[in-house]
Order: sequence, then C-alpha cells, then structure tokens
Amino acid sequence: MNLNEKKISFIICSNDEQETEECLFYLANLKVPEEYEKDIVLVHNASSMASGYNTGMKRTDAKYKVYMHQDTFIINQNFIFELLDIFRADRKIGLLGCVGCRRMAADGYAVSCWDTGKVYHNLNICHYYEQEVCEVDAVDGLLLATQYDIPWREDIFQGWDYYDISQCYEFHRKGWKVVVPEQKEYWCYHDNRYSRLTAYEEWQKKFVEKYQDIGNFKYAGHISSNDREMEKLIRLLSQLLEEHLDAGRMAEFHEICTNPEVQNQLWAREYCVINRVYETEKAASSPKQIFQGNAKKTLYHLRRLKHLLKRIEYKAGEAGYSIAEIKEKYSLYAICIVCIGYCQNRKMIYKRILTYYRENGFAEEAEKLFQFREKMTAPVNMEALYMCTLVAPDDGWREEREKEQILFLTENLEKDRDILLKMCDTFRAEYGICLVVQQYEMARDAEVLQQLDEKHIETFCAQQPMHLVWDMREKLYQAFHKVIVFGSEMEPVVEKWHRTHIPVYWYMEKDKIEEITGYSDNIMLLPLER
Repeated sequence: MNLNEKKISFIICSNDEQETEECLFYLANLKVPEEYEKDIVLVHNASSMASGYNTGMKRTDAKYKVYMHQDTFIINQNFIFELLDIFRADRKIGLLGCVGCRRMAADGYAVSCWDTGKVYHNLNICHYYEQEVCEVDAVDGLLLATQYDIPWREDIFQGWDYYDISQCYEFHRKGWKVVVPEQKEYWCYHDNRYSRLTAYEEWQKKFVEKYQDIGNFKYAGHISSNDREMEKLIRLLSQLLEEHLDAGRMAEFHEICTNPEVQNQLWAREYCVINRVYETEKAASSPKQIFQGNAKKTLYHLRRLKHLLKRIEYKAGEAGYSIAEIKEKYSLYAICIVCIGYCQNRKMIYKRILTYYRENGFAEEAEKLFQFREKMTAPVNMEALYMCTLVAPDDGWREEREKEQILFLTENLEKDRDILLKMCDTFRAEYGICLVVQQYEMARDAEVLQQLDEKHIETFCAQQPMHLVWDMREKLYQAFHKVIVFGSEMEPVVEKWHRTHIPVYWYMEKDKIEEITGYSDNIMLLPLER
C-alpha cells in the first residue's frame, strides 16, 4: 500500500460504547495541520489487541498511526503538531508513547518498570523522568504512535497484555528507535479503572521466550497465590456490589463500600463514590439521585458526570454545554463529590460552574454551590504526594540547598566508610551532599554517623533506597549534579538513572564490573578498593 504522508490515523479497539464516544469527543477537538487529514478507525470486539491493531493498520493508508485504548483521551489539542515535529525531526524514531521504561527488567516484568514520561489517570497522576526525547526499551500501550508499519505479533500474543511490549521490541529488531518525548503539556488522560493481572505472567513467559535475542531475559514470577486469591475476591465483591445495586439493596451496598479494606482501592472507587453520593443525597432529600435503578444505569450515570467534569477541566469542547447537562441531571452533592474524587484542577471547575450559574440566572444554585467552595477549591498538593525532600528544611541547611547537590547511595555504611569519608572531604567545599544508606545499625555505625554529622552531611536510612528515590519522581533528575553509588547489589537503584542526563559513578568490586552490561554512557563503572 502506498502510504499517505499527509494523513494521521487513530486506531481504537472498542468494546465499550461510552468510553469510545468520549475518546472520539477528544479526537474531534484536536487541531489538524494545514494540508493534513485525520482518520479514525474503530475495530469492534477484536479477539485480541494485536489482532485488532493489525486489522486497523490494514484499513488505513495513513503514514502516521496512533494506536490507543478506548479509555485514553488526548487532552492536548496540539497533539498532532507535536507528534509530527518529533517524527520529522528524527526519521530513526519508529514508535513513541506517553509513558515508558528506560531499561526493561531482567525478567521482562514490564508493569513495574515505567519510569519515563507522564499521563493523568484515575490514580491522579504519573510523572516520571522527562528530558527532551528519551530513548526507552518499551512504552505503555495506552497510546502508541508510529511512522512505520510493522505487523503486530498476534501469532504470539492472543490476549490483552504484552502486545505493546512486543511491538516495541519488534521495532528494536528493525533498528528503529522507541522513545518517550518530553510533554510540556500532558498529552493524555487515561480513564483507567482496574487492571487484572491474572493472565499477565502467561504473556510475560511468552515475551521472555521470544525476545532472548535482544534482552537475554530470564523469567521470574511476581503474582503469588495470595494475589490470585485476591483477584477472585475482587471479582466476587464486584459482582456482589452490582447485584446489590440491581436489587436496590443499598444498606448492604453501603456496608461493603465503607469497609476500610475496600475504600480507596481502584477497583472499588466507582462503587465507593456512588455510595458517598447516594448517602449524601438521601440525607439531604435531594430530588436528583445518582442511583438510577440498577448497576448498569448507575455506573453509566456516574461516568457521564466524571467525563463532563473532565471536559471542563481539560477545556475540551464548549464548557457551557457540559455545565448545562450537569445542572439538569446531577445534584450539587454529586458534582462536589465526583469532582473531588476525580479532578485535579477543582478550583477552575468550581469557578466555571459558578460563573455559568450566575450568568444564566440560576442564583439559587449558585448560592448552594458557594457552600462547597472550601472543599472544591482546596489545592491538590502534588509535590507533597510525590516529593521526598532529601535536604532538611531548617535554617542550617539553607546554604547547602543553594549548592549543587551530590547524592551518595550505599548498601552498608560501615563497609564503605573510608571511601565515603574520603569522597565527602573531596566534594564538601564545592557541593551540598546527601547520603542514603540501605540500612545501618546505631551500635555498629554510631562513629561514622557522628563523623558525617560533623561534616553537615545529611544521612538517610532506607530498607530500600529505591523507595526514597522513587518517591521523588519528577524532581529526582533536577536535584543532583552527580550520583555516586557503592556496591554491585545496588543495581535496582542505578537503573533509575539509565538513559538520563545525570552522571552516575558506580563503584563495585573489580571482578563484578565485567558482569554489568547494557547501561547508557552516563553510568560509569569504577573499581571499588576498600
């Protein structure tokens, strides 16, 4: 097929009409460059994701193809412009995505590897390393864009997992780059509900088997028998909650939704939100109800409100149409609770709705909405959620914060004390220094801790240093001038700097250096002489 270089096709496997319609709504709002055309291909009820995407690929002659989940909504209206700029700037880029991993796990377990890019989703936000266009091993399948066609491996992956990871490695085999770009504005909101991983390991094994030539992977299981039992319990509870809604047994529904083990779980979020709205509306004798007589209609009603509020938040379409529907169909209690449960920019949403009410003569509704002002406009402190400050905030550290930072990471403080103290003395005058150790014992390490304290070096103890690193998310790669790591056992931590711009000096025993391969040029392996 002769491909049309002025055409962008969006290929979507669809089995949920409501989600697909919302996905299409956002696609309709995208700006299209002059002389280019946009094409949408829906594949209904595909037998697998790879099969569906192969079908969609054959239905369009577009050079540029965007394969996306039906619950992925492209909120950046300039998405097509930015996508084309990236592809045209580097013809070696074959595939890109919003979120990816710079280094695939040695066992091929992809779901725990994402460390690059960003996306909004129903756990609030993912925001990892971003530094221009970053090469990665794989990207998440919520959105994958290509400028070259390679068949999807439906001969291997006949399910709904690893089709995306496989495709990335097919592009690697052909010599094309797989990348995650820097998104100055978020590209997507992923309206994810819950991912069941009971079949994930089956496809993980297939992936490890088929891509040995690239990654030398070695399979290791992650899903325990307890995890499988939990999956069964979740299915049973979900079914029971829907049965209670179908029968109107709201007391029984309420009892499950208020169980501490159920609340705030992603799989149960919609049910718990419905319960909170229902109980509030009942107590207030509201004429507008979230409960619509059965589970299917009630879930649809809730999701519609969430989608309408998200449209306002992301400035998608005419806000007045969304607010008019919200006013007609939903109570103020539902608006407030769902907004708090799902939206980031609540203050903007509140102001837009309040302004609409006042400008259109709905004074009573405006006055009632004003009562929710404090809750709806409370800021969402994302830095508090995702940032763990390494340098103590007291006045004594003000000078250190103004210096460039060096991060030291060591598994054993006592074992590495001599080289640590020597390096700290070398760098102390020029840099502010932080230190994280995997574990220490006060009785054993008291002397070295005192020496570090005298040098005004902040020491952090973590059972897994990676957890502290992980908590910093997007701030991590802006905070440090260099990173110094001690010990070959620290590889899980070092991997977080693979393909970044931060220089990492990784010290280990001489005989271990040859065993470590496949890292980017910013990671330097050095012999450790204790």
